[in-house]
Amino acid sequence: GSLYIFLDIRNSKETSKSFAKKLFEKYHISVIPGTAFGSIGEGFVRIALREDIPVLKKVFDLLEQDKEWSLGGNDYEKVCMFCLRLRSRGR
Repeated sequence: GSLYIFLDIRNSKETSKSFAKKLFEKYHISVIPGTAFGSIGEGFVRIALREDIPVLKKVFDLLEQDKEWSLGGNDYEKVCMFCLRLRSRGR
């Protein structure tokens, strides 16, 4: 099975669809807008943890360093480390 996380993007002031689109256009990183799972998913994007750990870490590092993606309170390092721990358990 695959592992997924839902990243809270509500502080970005973007819709989940526009956040996903901009992320793909700028970094070629594909995430699923939360609204794909119903209106309750607005404000979240789903990330599949299918890449190798160094790739996942690079993605979170990029987001953390880019002011445009600041989520005002989300700690990408904590999210990244959580993802990496989950991913490493699955191997």
